[in-house]
Amino acid sequence: MAATSTSPVCFSALYFMNMRGDVLLERTYRDDVTRTMATAFKTEIINGREHHSRNSTSTGLQTPVVNLGACTFMYKRVQNVYIVAVTRANANAVMAFSFIDALVELLKQYFGKVTEHSLKQNFVVVYELLDEILDFGFPQITSAAVLQSFITQKAVRQSLGGKDGETSSYHAAAKAKEVSMQVTGAVQWRSPGLVYKKNEVYLDIVESISVLISPSGSVLRSSATGVIQMKCFLSGMPELTIGLNDRLGMESGGA
Repeated sequence: MAATSTSPVCFSALYFMNMRGDVLLERTYRDDVTRTMATAFKTEIINGREHHSRNSTSTGLQTPVVNLGACTFMYKRVQNVYIVAVTRANANAVMAFSFIDALVELLKQYFGKVTEHSLKQNFVVVYELLDEILDFGFPQITSAAVLQSFITQKAVRQSLGGKDGETSSYHAAAKAKEVSMQVTGAVQWRSPGLVYKKNEVYLDIVESISVLISPSGSVLRSSATGVIQMKCFLSGMPELTIGLNDRLGMESGGA
């Protein structure tokens, strides 16, 4: 019998809802869910939470992961906004909430504060970001430093006090010609335009051996782990292929 495995994060839809359950923004990435999922969340979660808190002496807390029918809702409340992710897959919940946290930080980088008012003011920016950070429901780049290179729409920034600030743009006109390169090869851990006098790569293999020995001297348990550490001095963004020498492995094994 095949074992059931947990798949990576795969969102079918993403909703931004206010405290009344009205949908502020939405993006559907797969055709296995419909708009009725937002209505189900409003009825069962938002209205159900209010009804439970009015008719119970307990705190009325609910888990952030709720199964309704064949769909799983993973949600987080930020200020007066619910960010709701819907999926039909057996997705990794920890990775899903890590993505939602990264999305919240990304929105704060663009317009300062995630509220119902700020989302309505910056809905064009939010939709552009949602198109870039999720591809068919799978998370992609969420780094503001990378996304600001090719999301050229201006954002209305809010101060921490909740007041509207001045309109600010994160993109210089000189970077517009680099959009194609950023879309196809952007990574948040490497700046573009790096140049070195010599192209070199240094590799170190660090191995660790753990052994559990009984008082009589017999080995009870042993394990070996290793990591490959790289120091790279390569200009630009070249393609690098690294492999192990098969002859060296056979010679050390006595072949």
